[in-house]
Amino acid sequence: MHIIVTQLLRIKSSENKVFAKTKYLQLFLKFQELVELHSTEHKSVSFYADKLSITPRTLNNVTNDTIHKSAKTVIDEIIVLKVKRLLISSTLNIAQIAYQTGFKEPSHFSKFFLKYTGYTPRKFKELF
Repeated sequence: MHIIVTQLLRIKSSENKVFAKTKYLQLFLKFQELVELHSTEHKSVSFYADKLSITPRTLNNVTNDTIHKSAKTVIDEIIVLKVKRLLISSTLNIAQIAYQTGFKEPSHFSKFFLKYTGYTPRKFKELF
């Protein structure tokens, strides 16, 4: 997964000269790696800032400078991507996917997924 993300970032950086020149790229990549590893247990910006030994504000500056998004948005997008993969490729039901991705209640999971995709998990699974 890390290799794919790195390759995508390389492609993105070759297309966008501003992105390639960012001084925070290595820190952003480390943040992204941490989110991939820990997003099922930890969804707060402060957790990742602590892991990187920076403040949450600095982490937001890093993500805003690198990809023009907040740190929380990056975390949520990675979680949504994980959920989409599970919905498409696994045989787990929606409640099981909710628990596996760190949601304590399937209803919170459904609201979260709907907010970011415009689809309920069930509808997304049917479509794909």
